[in-house]
Amino acid sequence: MTRAPDSAFWRGKRVLLTGHTGFKGAWTCLMLEALGADVIGLSLSPAELGAFAQLGIAARLRASYMVDIRDAAAVAQVVQKAQPDVVIHMAAQALVGEGYRDPAGTFATNVNGTIHLLQALRGWRRRGSDRHLGQGLSPRCTRPALHRERCTGRA
Repeated sequence: MTRAPDSAFWRGKRVLLTGHTGFKGAWTCLMLEALGADVIGLSLSPAELGAFAQLGIAARLRASYMVDIRDAAAVAQVVQKAQPDVVIHMAAQALVGEGYRDPAGTFATNVNGTIHLLQALRGWRRRGSDRHLGQGLSPRCTRPALHRERCTGRA
């Protein structure tokens, strides 16, 4: 069963979206904007001819930070500036061929980058807000690509 997103939930929420300059991230920005969310992006610089540029996403964001997810200090700084209610983590090195050519780089981006984001969020809580974290999954997965997980606020 497919349900439409609840615009009442998203309206006015500050959403930190990692990987916002990628194909899925750009379209997720549009969806979140349509639902009334204030989107803050954290990603590498976009491809010149990619969806991010073609759809004019930059002008639609509250803020856009071109930061490498492998840089723990930079990620922590963005989290502090963004003060998100919701985090959707889609930043990844997802190309199989690149993973074979550079497995260490892929691991650093996908695993260490996720750790850096989680560490930056650890123990942080915006006053008056629940915390929600979603992670984008590969299209090869059989489960939905976005989950909503309510956090306890405990480190």
